[in-house]
Amino acid sequence: MEEGFARQCSCGWEHDLDYHDTAQHAMSCKKNSLRTARHEEIKDAVGTLLKDLRLPVEKEVEITNGKRMDIRTESNGIRYYIDVSVVHPVADKYLGPAPEFNKAVKMVEDRKRQKYSHLMNNGAVFRPFVLETTGRISQEAAAMVDNWAKMDGPLARPDKTRAQIRKFFYKHVSVIIARYNAHMVKAYWANSFLVRSRHDF
Repeated sequence: MEEGFARQCSCGWEHDLDYHDTAQHAMSCKKNSLRTARHEEIKDAVGTLLKDLRLPVEKEVEITNGKRMDIRTESNGIRYYIDVSVVHPVADKYLGPAPEFNKAVKMVEDRKRQKYSHLMNNGAVFRPFVLETTGRISQEAAAMVDNWAKMDGPLARPDKTRAQIRKFFYKHVSVIIARYNAHMVKAYWANSFLVRSRHDF
């Protein structure tokens, strides 16, 4: 690459030609259209898990005034509304002078609860389902999966045990995250362009 040039994202963010910076930005840029596709695949994976465990599942359920929830299910007589999110834990907004474990997940979970919890009625419960770009699933999301897998009753796939269905889900979402990480970096390079570095002016 020519000296004196930088790369600029379609969102306006600019950086020197450094792969580390590129990857970090690609994972968190809101202009990256693959964020939506990734979200949809993970939502579908959660829906498939619920179906395989013979639990009711509805997607894109309207809750109020046009606001929609990713998934609605029910277990033990309680209706659950689930919102799926993927967070890049080392994005600049989650880093500070003192790095804190699980900070990004907690911030997203808190933000989602503030946005949706007050909209629940008739005993319904809101649950954020947060994953990291590292492939890690939040403790709250993992607890939901584990509780669903422990429930009694017939399965939609009698050739599989509950433990096998649970294990496959964890592998499946990890693969989705890893695949989209690569695709998002590739998409960033395709949709960004070289500019004269601001440091040269």
